[in-house]
Amino acid sequence: MRMIIFILTIFYISIGFGQIFNEDDKLYKIPCVVHVIYLDNSQLVSLNSVQDQISSLNQDLSKTNSDISLLSNTFQGISSVSGIELVLSNRAPDQTASTGITVNNTNQYEFTDHESPKKANASGVSPWDIKKYLNIWVCNLPDQDIGSAVQPWDDNLIDGIVINRKYFGINTDTVFNKGRVLTYLVGEWLGLNDISYGSNCPGAEYKTCVWEGDKICDTPPMDFDISNCIGDQVNTCTEESDLPDMLSNFMCLRADSCRLFFTKEQTEKMRIVLCSYKDNMLKNDQALSTFENKNIGLVNLIIDNDPCIDSAVLSLYVDQLGIDTIQNYVLNYQIDGGATISYQQIKTLAMYDKDTISIGLQNIGQGVHNIRFWVSTIDSYPDEYKYNDSISVSFFKYDTINTLSLPLLIDFEDDSLKYTYSFNNSDNDLTWAHTFDLPGKDSLPTKAIMINHYRYSGNANEDVFLTPPVHISGLDSPKLFFDLAYAKFSSFNYERLILSLKRGCFGLDSVLLDKSGSALQTVYNSKSYDWYPEANDWKRYLIDLKAFESETFQLEFKVINGYGNNLFLDNILITDTILPNNVSETSISDILIYPNPVKDILYIDKGLSRITEYTIFNMMGESLVIKVGGDINEVDFSDLKSGLYFLELRTEQLSITYKISHFK
Repeated sequence: MRMIIFILTIFYISIGFGQIFNEDDKLYKIPCVVHVIYLDNSQLVSLNSVQDQISSLNQDLSKTNSDISLLSNTFQGISSVSGIELVLSNRAPDQTASTGITVNNTNQYEFTDHESPKKANASGVSPWDIKKYLNIWVCNLPDQDIGSAVQPWDDNLIDGIVINRKYFGINTDTVFNKGRVLTYLVGEWLGLNDISYGSNCPGAEYKTCVWEGDKICDTPPMDFDISNCIGDQVNTCTEESDLPDMLSNFMCLRADSCRLFFTKEQTEKMRIVLCSYKDNMLKNDQALSTFENKNIGLVNLIIDNDPCIDSAVLSLYVDQLGIDTIQNYVLNYQIDGGATISYQQIKTLAMYDKDTISIGLQNIGQGVHNIRFWVSTIDSYPDEYKYNDSISVSFFKYDTINTLSLPLLIDFEDDSLKYTYSFNNSDNDLTWAHTFDLPGKDSLPTKAIMINHYRYSGNANEDVFLTPPVHISGLDSPKLFFDLAYAKFSSFNYERLILSLKRGCFGLDSVLLDKSGSALQTVYNSKSYDWYPEANDWKRYLIDLKAFESETFQLEFKVINGYGNNLFLDNILITDTILPNNVSETSISDILIYPNPVKDILYIDKGLSRITEYTIFNMMGESLVIKVGGDINEVDFSDLKSGLYFLELRTEQLSITYKISHFK
């Protein structure tokens, strides 16, 4: 009966994730990277120790550990091969060759928490892509602190494993000396609990073993844990199918020499978690691929261009990553998808040699351009590794002709970039990126752009978002609106935002906004986790552009990284405001409106006022609905699409405008 309950649970989970997990003979390979963090040589873990630890772990996972023969007959029948193997990655995220081990010096003698080792701004090391690699941080932690694993579904912490260097690999510790602390933490990462989890013999009944205790039905409940190696002859709980305490299980945190195996249901759960949450990791074939004989990697492409002149110089940085020493390679490039131009570089390059190619461009037309390079042949043979043999970059020549018409709205809802706005990422690290749907300021789903400073290690690096050129003319009262959401990490770790009006080739820039830290933050408290905004976390800015009428310019949003937290930008609007300066979301004078957000009818509590006219405008400033006459006490939004609107109410004495959120 107990097994039936578990099988049904597995069946339902399998259906939900579209996977079948009964492939006992299938081997799932997990690309991993081990980040060794040390203060001095006394804390340094050798590369051989890392490799031995991964080998020892894989023996435990495959039930080929040399001491498995010591397992008692009681548990021989339920011991199991996991079908999981950790492999040190052959490729770094940029697809260059790697040992899967990084060695990093720190100024910290000891980390007192398990998140700081994962952050460069806390003297740790930023993770490789957590969707594609299992990150393992090896560092100095307090005595008796083995480390911990963050499970894949926990979005508040950085996915991966932190382990105390004292208990990593084969070592001299008297208890944890065979590398099985990592075995325990890998089990924890893949959803397993310590089998002594809970109290008072949880899960002792068939009907409760799935959701009580360690939530595994073939591990007998334990009422307490024992640190000494005394075999499997202790029985602290009596269950319906009674077995002794499973003190030799890998998820019973005792001496390494005591722990020998995983059970069948433990390994099934590990595979379920892996396939359900780490599909991209299992598909990361590049990380596990071997080295090729012919492999040219295009590492970086930098353009030195003044947007006010018609020429530019391109510098292409190349790595020779193939085993064979080569004599030449052929590059191709296109500008704006035009004719293909080929270039042969004749140069002898051994494995890991670097090369730089400079190319001059002339007669650049106005606007945004894209140039793409790719490798076609190496010594007349094809490049054998396709993941790093192409690169592209955009560059800009100031455009005084093709300016955007007003009103202008950039809402980032279209990932295909309806407008040719541009980003400048000088350090080629994390930069502006589109978000998934977030709750916007109007409480409706919105897409925005963001910089994830929580995971960004480039202190003082600058990232720029630049709008297309805009020409302001014929507007009575031009205004700039935009929505911003930002949280500091702490009082010492925060970003700076500078919004400038860029006149390009026609004059000096004007700074419209310069804020940092608490002045920039749009939430009440600092956030020490990977933060994303809720509807009430946004702030809407309004900047008067009347002084720049008849000018052509771009808007530059420059963010300077300070090891803080995430910053979001949305709904950039330049329009001829029909709005008074005191746009309201609540009440002005004695007039109240409700509900807001509104689905159909918005009601007006006028107090002593008499509403004689109203107009509904969209975000572009276009009037959609006008009603004049009578004594108005409600507004019908039912025929409008979901979105944000401005409602202007007129009385005999004044005009009042409200921001209204409408949903279907």
